[in-house]
Amino acid sequence: MEERCSEKELYMCQVLKYEDPVRQEAALNMVPIDELKEKALIPLAKETCEKGGIFPSAFTAGYMHHRASNLHQL
Repeated sequence: MEERCSEKELYMCQVLKYEDPVRQEAALNMVPIDELKEKALIPLAKETCEKGGIFPSAFTAGYMHHRASNLHQL
């Protein structure tokens, strides 16, 4: 007789895939991190120019760098 998985067990199987180092490495190799960073910074630069600033504040630049670094770690 075939054993059926509960909805909770199916969910747990899906979640555990995110903890698999092999899958994480494969995902990192598929995602164009540099392009994502550039796409994130372009709107920030446009917004900064529209507000009359030439460069983003040190806080904003640091925050954007921190966010982009976190994306790479996912």
